[in-house]
Amino acid sequence: MVSAMRLRTLIIVAVTALLLSGAYLAAAHLAPPDLAVGPQDRSYRLNIGEEEPVVKTLQAREGDRITFIVTSTRGGQFYIHGPEVESTLLPGVETSVTFTAQYAGRYYVHLHQIICISPDDSDVSHTELAVLDVMPN
Repeated sequence: MVSAMRLRTLIIVAVTALLLSGAYLAAAHLAPPDLAVGPQDRSYRLNIGEEEPVVKTLQAREGDRITFIVTSTRGGQFYIHGPEVESTLLPGVETSVTFTAQYAGRYYVHLHQIICISPDDSDVSHTELAVLDVMPN
């Protein structure tokens, strides 16, 4: 009698484990992957001071709408290489730059600052602010 009850309990545990495993595999197979998530709005804030900035690596996916909110103590051009997006920065003025990441790739975000050395001479300072990695969908 004891072995029959033990056998019955073992069968119930085994059947339950098989049913739960099957349900898990079905749910995992039928669930949409993370990559199938539609385009998202992403916002990044950059504060540019007088000292050399710490370069940040930022993430996005193709189709995402990306907004940079930038404040700077220096004037110049805020420039994103790749999509070729730019905006003029004025010292102390918050500037918003928005674009859609159409293609996967690595985009470099820079401050192009014009420094006047003399009336006839100027140099463009090229300061790297961030790297934007856009992943494929």
